Amino acid sequence: MKNKLGSAHRKKITYLHSTSCHQALAKEAFLLEQIMANELDQSLFLWRCNQPTIVFPAGRKWMMNEQLSNWLTSRNWQYISRKTGGSPVPQTRGMINISHLYLWSESGTSPCLYSC
Repeated sequence: MKNKLGSAHRKKITYLHSTSCHQALAKEAFLLEQIMANELDQSLFLWRCNQPTIVFPAGRKWMMNEQLSNWLTSRNWQYISRKTGGSPVPQTRGMINISHLYLWSESGTSPCLYSC
């Protein structure tokens, strides 16, 4: 069966049971690159981090400062920034993250990449 772009459906499900947030975000970026290169139509990506981490969004609204860095470090929490917006998101071993990655296209418009 062909999709709207004329290619066979190519779907991928990935689950990283225990990984760092750095590795998970790098894997998500890789999956996005595959979709943008038309190597995949969509991907379902599930992951759990192996160390408590706070993930900060892009932009200046939520800035890391020395006091917050020291507080997180004293509690063995890591912190990283991601390229998308939103608000800070704590990640712990008990959370499973789910990303559904695909191209969104409406009639008459160019497709755009969507992750939720």
